[in-house]
Amino acid sequence: MIKIKPEYIKRNIAGEDIVVPTGSAVAEHNGIFVLTETGAVIWDLILGGADENGIAEKIAEEFDVDILTAKRDVSAFLGKMKEFGIIE
Repeated sequence: MIKIKPEYIKRNIAGEDIVVPTGSAVAEHNGIFVLTETGAVIWDLILGGADENGIAEKIAEEFDVDILTAKRDVSAFLGKMKEFGIIE
């Protein structure tokens, strides 16, 4: 199961979705992350409990891309989130 660490919150500011580190995460990431439209959808799907395959299926459907492209892109996005320590 993919889980967003509670120290990271998503906010919409001036029409942009951003991820803000809070608490102890501020020491690691002194800044914010701007999410693309796809990234914001992935974030919300993670919060809804979707697994990687479910996320890829929804991305393929919502953004009209083939499932292989969606799986590759979702995997890359989740890899970056893990690398930055945002997800477990």
